[in-house]
Amino acid sequence: MFEKRTIPILTIHGNDLVKTIKFKNPRYVGDPLNVVRIFNNKEVDELIILDISISMGGEINYALLAQLAEECNMPLTYGGGIRDIHQVDKIFELGFEKVLVRRGFEVNRDLASQITSKYGRQSLIWGIDLPRENRKTEEVIANHLTFEIRKAIELGAGEVFINDQNRDGTLSGARHEIIRIVSVISDIPIIWAGGFNSLDDIKNGFLDGLSAVGVGAFFCYYGKFNSVLITYPIKNEIRK
Repeated sequence: MFEKRTIPILTIHGNDLVKTIKFKNPRYVGDPLNVVRIFNNKEVDELIILDISISMGGEINYALLAQLAEECNMPLTYGGGIRDIHQVDKIFELGFEKVLVRRGFEVNRDLASQITSKYGRQSLIWGIDLPRENRKTEEVIANHLTFEIRKAIELGAGEVFINDQNRDGTLSGARHEIIRIVSVISDIPIIWAGGFNSLDDIKNGFLDGLSAVGVGAFFCYYGKFNSVLITYPIKNEIRK
């Protein structure tokens, strides 16, 4: 049985903390350093930093990552633009414990083995995106995820991060029917992100078999007008 974790996801663009809807139209929500300080006080389980500016032609912002790592009191993961082991070396030198890689494996087939042989499999989170096509059936999506999870396990990943792009920032609820299917086939922890909109929704994710829930908008917005308010549940509240 894996420890249950609730993980805030901080999406950065340049030096700014932003929120997106379906990973489009980033909206500025604050200074990421200030948000890390808030999460320090709230004693969160760990943090994931995702840099979306990389997909728009940017480079890894090592200066900001150094500041975030210096400020952060909990385990820290970085994802965005990782293509080679030298980048991973630098990220870990800054104080990060894990890297989240998705597209990097497409351009560097040896990257997974290089990371795990040097830092151990616990240091590597394998990123998987749900297909964007909404008309795909649950069975097709589940088969796709099953294939990707088994590949991640075979290549030595310590965890899998499944990103429901279609529900990013929508607060429309997680895809529990898919979560239940894929949770039973993985013998490494699964982090699921996308759509979580309440404490009950998060609890149900754990009941469905998730090891960790990744949450973005629900911990950043408040009320019907989506006012910015950084929150986090009382420690252990959603694991009772």
